[in-house]
Amino acid sequence: MPDRLGGQRIGIVLEQSVLDGAGAPVLDEFRQAELTESTVWVAGCLFEVQTPGGLSGDTDERARTNTEIAWCLMPVVSGSVPAVTADRQRLRVGVSDIRKLLYDGGKPFVVQGKAAIEFDDNGREDHVFVECRRRWG
Repeated sequence: MPDRLGGQRIGIVLEQSVLDGAGAPVLDEFRQAELTESTVWVAGCLFEVQTPGGLSGDTDERARTNTEIAWCLMPVVSGSVPAVTADRQRLRVGVSDIRKLLYDGGKPFVVQGKAAIEFDDNGREDHVFVECRRRWG
């Protein structure tokens, strides 16, 4: 099933609270939980940049932007995305936890809106659709 979408490997950046020795979240000076990021990898994705080369859609060179908009289709199993950690542990990522993706050598793309499960004509889960954006400069 995952191979029918595409052959790309995409990273999902997950944020977790930093915990102290007792398992309680560590708070910063503003009493906000400190977060750490980890990346899990999803195989069989299809990732397409919709604004190639950073162009806004015009052919005029003065229309160059610093934004890339992309779509990503990910496999879905029982309402979540199957992923693998760096040490090869399998896990499922909830669709609502997808907020940042890594693509093409680690380029970060931030999810716009919410990732959504798409269904086929028979009402079965087909894939997760994610619209994301990358800005630089």
